[in-house]
Amino acid sequence: MISRNHFCKISLLSLASAHGNWLNVKGYSSLNSAEVLHAKPLILDKQKLGFLEGPVKGHGNQLLFTHRHKETKWSGINSIDITKKSPHIQTEYSGSFGSLFLRNNKVYFTGQNPENGHETVGCFNSFKNGKLNDLEIKVENNIGDHILLNTNDLVVTKDEAIYFTDKKGKAVGYISKEGKASILYKSNNSKNLKGLDNPNGIILSSDEKRVFITDNSNILFGDLKHSGSLKQGLDHLLPGEGLTEKEYHSALDLSSKKIMRKNIEHTIVSGRFSSNLRIDGMTIDHEGTIYGAALGSGCVVGFDGTTGQLKRVIKCQHGATNCTIAGENNDTMCIVGGNGISTIKIS
Repeated sequence: MISRNHFCKISLLSLASAHGNWLNVKGYSSLNSAEVLHAKPLILDKQKLGFLEGPVKGHGNQLLFTHRHKETKWSGINSIDITKKSPHIQTEYSGSFGSLFLRNNKVYFTGQNPENGHETVGCFNSFKNGKLNDLEIKVENNIGDHILLNTNDLVVTKDEAIYFTDKKGKAVGYISKEGKASILYKSNNSKNLKGLDNPNGIILSSDEKRVFITDNSNILFGDLKHSGSLKQGLDHLLPGEGLTEKEYHSALDLSSKKIMRKNIEHTIVSGRFSSNLRIDGMTIDHEGTIYGAALGSGCVVGFDGTTGQLKRVIKCQHGATNCTIAGENNDTMCIVGGNGISTIKIS
C-alpha cells in the first residue's frame, strides 16, 4: 500500500511546533466539505471470516490479511485477489498472527511464535510468487525485564528497523537494523509526557523522523533521533476539534444504521474523539491523509496530515479494525474487520 507497503508516507512535521503542548488541529468547525464514501464488500460472511487484522498489499492485486476464527479455532495468514467479485480465500500460513508489513519483499508480522506460542515479532524473509517462506523470529517473550503481552501492530523502516506496539503491555518496542531490541516507550516511565493506555496502530512519516501511535481515542506522535529512539516523549495529535454531536452524527449517519453497536454512539468533544471512537489500525496515502479504522463503527476516517481537516469518511457494512491501500496501481482502500472485507477506489 502507499503507506504500509510502498511506504510513500508523507512527512507530517508541520503538525506541531514543539513537544509538551497540545497540538490544536484546526479546520473542524464544519463537516460540509468532508467526502462521505461507501466501500463495497468483497466478502461478507460470518461463516468464513472471524477476527480480521493486518492487511497489507501483496504482489499485484493480492491482499494479505490475518484471520482468527473463534468457531473453527483456525488462525493464520490468508490472501485474496481484490479485483475478483467473489474472491477465493487462499491460506498462506497457519498461526496466530496480528498485523503485517511488507518491506523489501519480506513480510514482517506481530503475533505468536507458531512453534511455542510466545508473543513475538518476526519476518518471512522470502515472499516470492505470493508464498511465505523462511520464517525468522526477531524478538519473543520479553525484552529485558519487560514481558511482551500482546504484540499488536508494526512498521518497518527502509533499512529494516522495526517499531511495534505491545498493546496489553502498554509499551512501544524497537528493533534496530542490527537486531537489537529495546523498549522505546512505556506507560510507567515518568519521563514520558503522556501515558499509554492502549497502544495499538503505528505508522511513520515518509522521512521516518516521526512516529504516530493510536491510543484509544487519541493519536500520539513523537519525533525520533537518528538512533531510532524518541527525542523527548509522546504528545497528542487532536483530530476533530470543534465538532458537535449533531454535526458528527449527521456526517456519519450513525444513528440510522442497524449495524452500529452501542459503543459507537460517539461524538467529538473537547477537541478530540470521545473514548467511544477507538481508532485501531492506521495508514497514510501519498497526499498525507491519515486514515484510521474506527473500531466497531463500520467506518474509516481520513484526516489531512498538514491541516488536520476531516477529508473523508469511508463507510462499510461491517466493523473496521484496520485498513491499507493496495492494488496494482495503489489506488484501492481495503478495510478489514468484523465479518467482512471491503474495498473502494480512492483518488
